Amino acid sequence: MENQGIDVSIIIDPLNQYYLTGFYTIAYTRPIATLIFRDSVGIIVPALEELHAREEAEVNSIHVYYEHPEKAHLSMDPYNILLRILKHRQVKKIAVEKAVIPQALYEVLTHVSGEKPVDIGGFIKEMRMIKNGEEQELIKKTAKLVDIGVMKSIESAKPGVTEIEIDAIGDAEVLRVAIEKYPGCRVQVDAMSPSGPERSALPYVFSTARRLQPMGVVIHSRQVALNGYRAECERTFFLSPPKKEYRDLFEIMLAAQEAAIKAILSLG
Repeated sequence: MENQGIDVSIIIDPLNQYYLTGFYTIAYTRPIATLIFRDSVGIIVPALEELHAREEAEVNSIHVYYEHPEKAHLSMDPYNILLRILKHRQVKKIAVEKAVIPQALYEVLTHVSGEKPVDIGGFIKEMRMIKNGEEQELIKKTAKLVDIGVMKSIESAKPGVTEIEIDAIGDAEVLRVAIEKYPGCRVQVDAMSPSGPERSALPYVFSTARRLQPMGVVIHSRQVALNGYRAECERTFFLSPPKKEYRDLFEIMLAAQEAAIKAILSLG
């Protein structure tokens, strides 16, 4: 910001806000904005999130807008709060995440500053790509949870069991271990187990109540997030010895994967 003469960076993306302030919420109904100045950080939140922000957000100031009648006279519009702050700070050059900011807000900020905001989204993405020690440890812990879930789901896969059942069994084991080892952490689990030659050919499909067949193939894909840091593991497996056509296709896939891993390792 100093190098480019940026007065304020306005962060809208919830994951970027979490990365920069430690505040994470499900922001799909009410606007939340983080304002990063060179000397301080502020956040604009609805009253619904005020207590949450005061407990978790590592910021210098919290600005609240209200929707319930008894406090509506204080401020009902988050964008009015934003514009008031920008005017008070005599902001001239603004940075935003251009890929996620609402077009209407982008136009208002352009009018306020007299020039188009700078896109800082790519820079934040580069920042997030470099993981510190604490982040690396979270990812390692998450990867272990993923492995536990994948193993449990595969162990439960038998003819007659449904796709959603093997997902649920793996989910339950992940949550059990996470509760035991990482109390207080935010844990998210996602899994997909398309089965049979028809559904396993589809790259991104949700599990259904389809029952696994005796000669079936399953692609089990699992993600786990621990405090927002994700790991994923995917395995293709068969419920009985596969016929030659399937084995040949599997060997081709395996050779391609090994070639990709070798290429990646050669870069380092």
